[in-house]
Amino acid sequence: MKFNVIQRVNPRDLAAPRKFYAVSNAVGNMDIRRVSKRIARETALSTSEVMATIESFIMVIPDLLIEGQTVTLGEFGAFRLNLSSEGTDTAEEFNINNIRGLRLNFAAGKEFKKVLKTVEFQRVPTTSS
Repeated sequence: MKFNVIQRVNPRDLAAPRKFYAVSNAVGNMDIRRVSKRIARETALSTSEVMATIESFIMVIPDLLIEGQTVTLGEFGAFRLNLSSEGTDTAEEFNINNIRGLRLNFAAGKEFKKVLKTVEFQRVPTTSS
């Protein structure tokens, strides 16, 4: 995985010296068609069958999450929704206006994590202007 190094300010202490951090270097974007073609090469499915399956996931999974389900996709991982809200002193004071929004959480499965542990890092050379 390629990465760049950038200097950032500490948001908790704006006066603190800036430090350098690694940031991933995206090299492109894979759309659903290209992902489907790649999966089709690895399976006995056609590109259109893979695309139809992915499209079905896109339609069904959000509904399941909204219903309160955790969606577990085997060794790939699990999706679930969490609420973000402001606290109140009593349960009676709490109303839907205290809810700030939803967060989609993804927890990688064991095999997914195992693959991620094998990632090798490569620094992208900086260009001087």
